[in-house]
Amino acid sequence: LDWMDAVLSALGHFHARGLVHRDIKPENVLLHAVEDGQEQPWVADFGLAGARTEVAFTGESVAGTREWMAPEQAAGRVQELGPWTDLYSVGLVLNLALGGSPVRLKRDSARRFHPSPVALPDDLAPELAAVIRNLLHPDPRQRYDRAADVRRALEEARVAMDADAEAKTVTTRVIPTTTTTFPVPLTQRGLATVANLRPAGAAKDQARPNWNRVVPSALPAALPKHCGVGAPSHALRVYSLREPPPPTRPKVQRTIWDAAHEVLEQARTRIILLVGRDGSGKGRMADAYAERLDEGGFMESVTLRYHDPPEDDDGFRGAVLELLSPWNDGREDAIARISRWLARDRGTGAGDVLDEAEALVRWCGYRVPKEPPLNSGLGLAYLLRHLDARSWRGGAMLVLQDVHHARGNAEGLGICRALLDETVGTRPILVLASLSRDALEEDPELAADVEELTGLGATRVDMDRLDDEAMTEFLEQALQVEPQLASELARRCSGSPTFASLLIRDLAVRGVVRRSSAGRMELADSENVPDLAVFVPRTLEDLATRRIDGAIASTEDPSGCAKALATAALAGQAPPARVVRAASGEALDLLLGTGLVSQNGFRLVFEARCIREAVVRRAWAEADQMVLQQNLADAWAAVGESAGADVDLSVGRHLLGAESHNDAVVPLLRAARSNLASGRPHMAMLAGRLALQAATAADRQMARVEARQLIAAALLEQGKPEQAAMLLSDSGGEWRMDRRSRARDSLLSARAAMGLGNLPEAKDLLQRAASAYESTRDRSGTIETAQQQAALFRLRGHPLRAADRYTRVLRQAREQDLNERVQALAGRIQCLVAAGQTQRARRDRPRLQAAARQSQDTRSIAVASFASGLLYFVEGKYELADRHLRTALALGATVGDVRFQVQSHNVLGEIARHAGEREKAAAHYSRALRTARRRAWIPAAAVAHLNLAMLHLGHDDAAARREHEAALELVGADSSHWVRIFVALLSVVWAAESGRIDDARASLQDAVEAGLARMPLPDAHVLLERVARHARSVGAAYLEARALELGGSLVVDSRPPRDSDEAEIPDLLMEDPADLPTDVMPSPDLSG
Repeated sequence: LDWMDAVLSALGHFHARGLVHRDIKPENVLLHAVEDGQEQPWVADFGLAGARTEVAFTGESVAGTREWMAPEQAAGRVQELGPWTDLYSVGLVLNLALGGSPVRLKRDSARRFHPSPVALPDDLAPELAAVIRNLLHPDPRQRYDRAADVRRALEEARVAMDADAEAKTVTTRVIPTTTTTFPVPLTQRGLATVANLRPAGAAKDQARPNWNRVVPSALPAALPKHCGVGAPSHALRVYSLREPPPPTRPKVQRTIWDAAHEVLEQARTRIILLVGRDGSGKGRMADAYAERLDEGGFMESVTLRYHDPPEDDDGFRGAVLELLSPWNDGREDAIARISRWLARDRGTGAGDVLDEAEALVRWCGYRVPKEPPLNSGLGLAYLLRHLDARSWRGGAMLVLQDVHHARGNAEGLGICRALLDETVGTRPILVLASLSRDALEEDPELAADVEELTGLGATRVDMDRLDDEAMTEFLEQALQVEPQLASELARRCSGSPTFASLLIRDLAVRGVVRRSSAGRMELADSENVPDLAVFVPRTLEDLATRRIDGAIASTEDPSGCAKALATAALAGQAPPARVVRAASGEALDLLLGTGLVSQNGFRLVFEARCIREAVVRRAWAEADQMVLQQNLADAWAAVGESAGADVDLSVGRHLLGAESHNDAVVPLLRAARSNLASGRPHMAMLAGRLALQAATAADRQMARVEARQLIAAALLEQGKPEQAAMLLSDSGGEWRMDRRSRARDSLLSARAAMGLGNLPEAKDLLQRAASAYESTRDRSGTIETAQQQAALFRLRGHPLRAADRYTRVLRQAREQDLNERVQALAGRIQCLVAAGQTQRARRDRPRLQAAARQSQDTRSIAVASFASGLLYFVEGKYELADRHLRTALALGATVGDVRFQVQSHNVLGEIARHAGEREKAAAHYSRALRTARRRAWIPAAAVAHLNLAMLHLGHDDAAARREHEAALELVGADSSHWVRIFVALLSVVWAAESGRIDDARASLQDAVEAGLARMPLPDAHVLLERVARHARSVGAAYLEARALELGGSLVVDSRPPRDSDEAEIPDLLMEDPADLPTDVMPSPDLSG
């Protein structure tokens, strides 16, 4: 048992780095003699080891030793491999070591593999028998999740055993084994039909899968120590591949460790922002602590990485794809597999999570013809729920690498903000985010984001360059450099751990240093000591160049290695190894041997950012770079065909680099469209710009027009109407647009005009677009135009005219156009509520709920939740309204719609105010105001100021006046937006109370002209009653009569409709708010 504990410790270290051994058996456990005469087990033979995501992505044949394979490994279900696969093999070894009969896999006629029954000695301690049976469960997700869990289970079993029982648990019988491999080729082109095992004895769609969870140990108070560098190596090349631990930074490490304690003990989010220059080791520090917490079984972690320029699977998209492993699979198989995973995580039957599994599979790209893509926010919702499920350990960990490169409001620091202000609920998550100090100094918006986060409770930790003493310690302890040499080199490393690591590796490759018998790096020739002042480069860039040259020259084929390196650099910042191998061949193995790149999961990562930058500069100067780009385009296309991955952007980008402009246009336009449809406007803009470049070079005019319009649409989605308007202003004859394209230009220009507050111009542009679309019988264009006209009418305070436009949309949209129907139904409900016609609004609620539920789209569910909550609010059902609006707010955060979040905060504030919760209302209003002010959203900020004024009215009139004056200053003389109604009404109140009757009458007329009579909102009635009282007190009869007349007309019809069948549709209560953000399929508030 001691030996198995050591094996599990080694596997825990391995698994924490995303790797799976895949060949655990007695022959691969070596016994090493230590000083006290004991034998220490070492895990060996990593020939089949690899990242679980790499195996799933490449779809490679699964090989191993047949007698020691897990069922999923033998069956070739590569998507299911993980730490649990190695733990099954550990169970086989432990079973035989404790006297059990060999467990064999048998294959039935359906090619499913079933293990033979576990037969253990009768006198084996039942606690040990239970551990073995759990390890050998046929369903991989019903075994233990981590090696640390097995270690704890074994320790608990040993504690429960007496000395005699423990002595009986060792067998001296020879353990049979074999070295025969058992490869199973997978079906090609993503159409694998591998079997999915069900939990033993489970009834269909009913039984809840078991989850073998062991109570985690308490997190130690002392900082963890690095576990060492493994077996001593006599090969410098192997040494160069070893990832050194981060340098010792006691204050930084203590801050991180204390934050982990707070998460586990207080069940709250903690955000640590690691800020430093390039080469400071901030990213390595974050990774190291994620590995240590995962390895010890204290927290499971997920890493999100960001790049510049952005990659297609940056951020949560790439992380969720790795978690779900959807590649080389079929739609139905993926649904069945993910359903089982979700069932275990949720503690329910597979049938209860089938809708969510189907939605996730659609999100991954498995869609039937003409099925629209789901909003990207579903991935973030799933990620949060995934972390929730892993928080049974007390908490979970999220690592955000290079977060300054993040694009999109739902990425990077946007995730941190949503967690800190609990927009997505209260979650015990430790977040480590690395940021560049250079980027903070250059980007005021980024600096403002960081300042806002620290104000919300995040901790900023600045990681400065190391001083000479700390650098000497790093060289000695982490890089194993001899003390005197370490002291000499420390002064020349500029305080950068990256510089030091590259320098030692370069010196090792060049033979300047060697490993001593004691395992230390020392000068190879102590008699002829080189002049380090000359030998050590002055800058990191110079060192990178020399490191590249030295590493390539040390290989058997320098030319092939250089080509592979250039290919990897051109392929991206973290390209799939499979793509680079297809484009460069076996030379990739030589490249991996240099340490310039290494494999992390299924991706290649460069030794340092400066290495890739230097290689890219060289590659673009090479004559054959276009050939390399074409090879990469072909390799990406092959991956897309075989693995079922979306590769349009990658294919188009490399075709553009190969100057195959005509071929690049279609995939780039397709990438822009799909990213825009799935709510990723930043990626749509990138693809659109590349498409515009390709179309211009290929002289494809209509493609240029579409690319330009896609860019404009992406800018509008990102809240940049001014930039979109400037782009669209160039609409001369150069573009040679047809009538439909000009209609699209008018529609986009109208959206930009609305965003800039120019409502009259927007009205004319929309009318022009509507006429053109109607004449060309463009149904989708007509629908979109009608939706924008409805939005315009709402802004101008004409809710019934807006409702009429939404009705037109519903008449023209097909039944399968679920997202369009949700938008129209939700919009019509809000307009009818604003017009006081709640009776009509109720009729739409069942249809809205059904459409949103069927759409499986988080944005549609958010919109439906908002509209339903607003309707409940007007009906006086404040608890239901609050629950629906909090769901809307949380889902708005996952899709990155900040404007929608501001609206949700304002309505949540209204609900709290009417429910008498003044502090809660003020908090919501203040959040809305802070965001709207920072983004210069004038109407939204004015609404928040006015809401605060209404909150203070009657309690602190001086504060109410200040808020009103702030709103008046924002709105000015603009009367085109409905917010002018309340600005004018409050002006009436103050004027009437001051005895300025003429001013009060003028302001009341302003309110009427702005649409007061068209929007009978409750607050307007309250203000008019107050005006009437003051007018009566000073004898202003006309003003009193007019206020009473207008107030009497503002009646909200809240009676239930006579012909409504709503009574048959129950209102289901929401779940706990902490669960709202991620329980999106089916959404609890839409299940009526």
